[in-house]
Amino acid sequence: MSGLSTVLSVRTRERDARRLALAKLMREDAALEAETRRLGADAQGQLAEVAGLGRGGRFDVRAAADRRYHALQLRRDAAAVGQRRIELAGRIADARRELTEADAARRAVEKLIERRDAEAAAEAARRDQLRLEDEHAARAAAG
Repeated sequence: MSGLSTVLSVRTRERDARRLALAKLMREDAALEAETRRLGADAQGQLAEVAGLGRGGRFDVRAAADRRYHALQLRRDAAAVGQRRIELAGRIADARRELTEADAARRAVEKLIERRDAEAAAEAARRDQLRLEDEHAARAAAG
């Protein structure tokens, strides 16, 4: 394996590691988003139960207060999860930037390899042409 091939292999591993890190952060964000939705739905359910407590002709103030308090706690929890998502969004942006940079570094090495291979092919073609010219000149001199 040549030096550039080794560098390409390292760059590929770095890019793949960055890709996995970004995917992990995206999964974490999706889980936090689902948690936010669940907490919001639970809070709405608690408030709906409060509204339903007065329908039987009798209103249980203690049960209503408990459900309102629980709904408030759920909303606070949802806000905390939302804050974690905001912080995670910065980490996701950083991970995307790092992935872009790692991919660009890999592409740069690929281009170097392509250029080296093209130069080697051109040099081989030039040598073949010189050999053919030398053979032709030798035949012309002999004949």
